[in-house]
Amino acid sequence: MSIYDFLMDVFSRNFSLTKKGRSIKESGILLSVWKDTLSHQESFKKVSDKIGGDLKVTDLLENALLDSIIDDDIFQAIDKRIIHELAARLINQQIRVPALNEFIKKRENKYWYPTYKDFYTCLEHAGQMSEKIDAAIGQKD
Repeated sequence: MSIYDFLMDVFSRNFSLTKKGRSIKESGILLSVWKDTLSHQESFKKVSDKIGGDLKVTDLLENALLDSIIDDDIFQAIDKRIIHELAARLINQQIRVPALNEFIKKRENKYWYPTYKDFYTCLEHAGQMSEKIDAAIGQKD
């Protein structure tokens, strides 16, 4: 087994769509320390992107339920999928602002949040604007 195979196993054990009951607490700690150590963050990002591609994370996320991935944070693709799903729900009026804000709040302490903070902020503002439009339409009736 190579080091890369080991890392693939560690990442897959800590991603909700691939772990299937295989998570090992120590592997989660390894990833957490790696992500949080400033001097190693760049290597984490590169390895995460590479492993995410090899595990076909984007494909796995395509049909994933929002609730099943909301707590994951080892791949950038997770935040992209969450943002896409929340935007779609807003557009289709399938989510209320309190629920939207709750999903966003759950992401605020995740590793990739700073990278996508502006997108989450846009979603919050879109939700607020949608609420105001609905209120204005309701007043006309």
